[in-house]
Amino acid sequence: MINTEQIYNMLETWITETTGITQVTPELAPEKQGDKAVVSIYLKEIASSVTTGARPVNNTVQLILTYLITAISDDIHLINNTVTTLTVAALGHEEIEVDQKGLLPSEWQALNLTPKPSLLIKIPLNCEKERKSPVLVQKPHVLKGNIMK
Repeated sequence: MINTEQIYNMLETWITETTGITQVTPELAPEKQGDKAVVSIYLKEIASSVTTGARPVNNTVQLILTYLITAISDDIHLINNTVTTLTVAALGHEEIEVDQKGLLPSEWQALNLTPKPSLLIKIPLNCEKERKSPVLVQKPHVLKGNIMK
């Protein structure tokens, strides 16, 4: 089974080191924590890579994980500062690609959320395909031919 927890843990560490915020959650709309901000890392989409597609290359398939990152707080300036800080840091990070489009209003509506400052990032995930061992031949296959008259 493929484990995305390693990427989540990497993002959690990156967010904490970048912003100083220690409350990070995979929930889309966690409860507010008063004057403290909570950063949400929501796995929005899993897609095959444009370069490798879903076809294995050297028994490896590359997927692209798209995460929606938002900050939840009663202080709008804290939300704006957090998202801006993470955007600048993501632009300089070698493993993170920033999706410049963001979410459309219809996507916010589908998630049942009010539009808010957010960041969409893409991270590659390389997955090893299980190699199937060759089937050993126990006895030769005999072909019987028909004589046509």
